[in-house]
Amino acid sequence: MVAMARERFQEGVKYYDAKQYEKARAAFLQAYALKRHPAVLLNLAQSELRSAHEADAAKHFDLYLRENKEASALEKQEAEKGLTAAKTRVGQVEVRVEDGADIFVDGQPEGRSPLPAPVYVSPGSHTIEARKAGQTANTQVDAAAGRATSATARSSCAPPWDS
Repeated sequence: MVAMARERFQEGVKYYDAKQYEKARAAFLQAYALKRHPAVLLNLAQSELRSAHEADAAKHFDLYLRENKEASALEKQEAEKGLTAAKTRVGQVEVRVEDGADIFVDGQPEGRSPLPAPVYVSPGSHTIEARKAGQTANTQVDAAAGRATSATARSSCAPPWDS
């Protein structure tokens, strides 16, 4: 697994250096799936930023900064710069819901509440869903580039939502 991850990582670096960012992103995604390593995550985020996957880039820069306490000052600066650039192109949604609810954005799993960071989404309308104990709450959120908003569900994921 480690050898395969290393191969995918090296492939991603070659594509990145050749400015083939979409191919680099695919290689780094494969490498990260095989071996969750901070260097892969930072390279993945950089390639996502350059291949029009800004919401994914913001998520991965944010994750890198939260999880990689061993990063050098230069690496942190690079990640913060990338996160700032990505945030200008995406909306941020802070999801507030009872702890232990499964959160979905546009039908895709985002994690279990409380989420450790805002959810980064492309500008436009998005469906936020929380599921817990057989109950579901949904809301629509209109995200604007460079703006933060929130979505809140009250009492055990039961509607109504506020946004």
